[in-house]
Amino acid sequence: PSPLCALAVSDERPAVMANRTIFDFEDFGGKNAPRLLEKFKDKYCCYNDDIQCTAAVVLGIVYGSLRISNMSLEDHNFLIYGAGMAGIGIATLISFCTSERGTL
Repeated sequence: PSPLCALAVSDERPAVMANRTIFDFEDFGGKNAPRLLEKFKDKYCCYNDDIQCTAAVVLGIVYGSLRISNMSLEDHNFLIYGAGMAGIGIATLISFCTSERGTL
């Protein structure tokens, strides 16, 4: 792997880098990206565009349509075609938002 990839999966990162860097675990593969996010989420500012950013955009669109239709998120069924990281992120975020702890 490239030096950057090796640094991303290493626990031995310089402290100065952690304080001034946002880590985007993009294109690390379906198994690695969620694992890396979970591993580093409490230590560093990190995200994965496929998992989190795409889901946030889709949820914003859904909430915009809910405002127009005067319906709630719980009134809908969602079908997400495909099992890529973006689809999994969308499903996870919608599920979170429909749970008791995540209702917006």
